[in-house]
Amino acid sequence: MTELGLMHARRGVLPEHYALFGKSMVNTLTAGLKTSYKPPVHKSWLKFISMASKAMISDFQENPDILSDDLSIHKIKILQDTWKIVNQNKLVGRLIFLRLFEIHPEAEYYFSFTVDKDYQTNPKF
Repeated sequence: MTELGLMHARRGVLPEHYALFGKSMVNTLTAGLKTSYKPPVHKSWLKFISMASKAMISDFQENPDILSDDLSIHKIKILQDTWKIVNQNKLVGRLIFLRLFEIHPEAEYYFSFTVDKDYQTNPKF
């Protein structure tokens, strides 16, 4: 997470931007998993997104104690199982970013792949 957090910080991503991305991801997972998106799944994903965001932000702010509340083995298993369901559809990553850019168009600036204005039609996206 250190390199990822530093990379985002260098691009100008601020701590408040992580919440926007997290909301977009949860929204996409909710839509993609449909009936599989039950309360334990929701709680596990929220925990993971929170921990990842805090780790990336702490790297940026040099606060190494931020991850004191680890994910349980059970929650990690839930994350892995639901990601397998979501990952069966290769469009999940695209959907997360498209949802983020739909809700917050200004976020495109922070992602290098959006330099190509036709990135949505690029098969690598």
